[in-house]
Amino acid sequence: LMLLYPPEEVMIYLIDFKYGLDFRIYTQYNLPNFRTISINNDPEFALAMLQNLEKEQEERSSRMGSRYQKISEYNGANPKCRMNRILLVVDELYELVKQAPDEVQKNILGKLDSFAHQTRAFGIHMVICGQDLDKIENFATIKNQCTTRLALHCEDEQVRELMGEEGIARMHMIDATDQ
Repeated sequence: LMLLYPPEEVMIYLIDFKYGLDFRIYTQYNLPNFRTISINNDPEFALAMLQNLEKEQEERSSRMGSRYQKISEYNGANPKCRMNRILLVVDELYELVKQAPDEVQKNILGKLDSFAHQTRAFGIHMVICGQDLDKIENFATIKNQCTTRLALHCEDEQVRELMGEEGIARMHMIDATDQ
């Protein structure tokens, strides 16, 4: 995305809850597409990021009003005042909520659930990654809003939870080295 789109088109928020193992490299460069990169394991910081993103959603909702149903409609009608798309990437969501105090965990999951249901129209999109997502209470409501799902190197039970029985059947058709 960084190579294809300037920051005016796409901004990226990264939350990595494995002490930044996967996203740390992005902090070494001045990458204009990144709004925030969280590489610490502080659930309160992650929640603050999500609260800022929620404020962004509210501002976009006000700008679009009832006149526009999608960001593309708004941008088409307002070429000089376009809104960029935002991509939120959360890596190791289960670790994040497992380590968070109960109230923080509830708020994080509530915000993600709200984003999953409401933000696409406003140009805010999510990628949620992690293992053991099926262990997160009420994750099914978030999962059901995700139109695209990938299960990489998973046990059958996790694939079943994520993609249903047909996902397991498809997975077993793949060569064992590719599963």
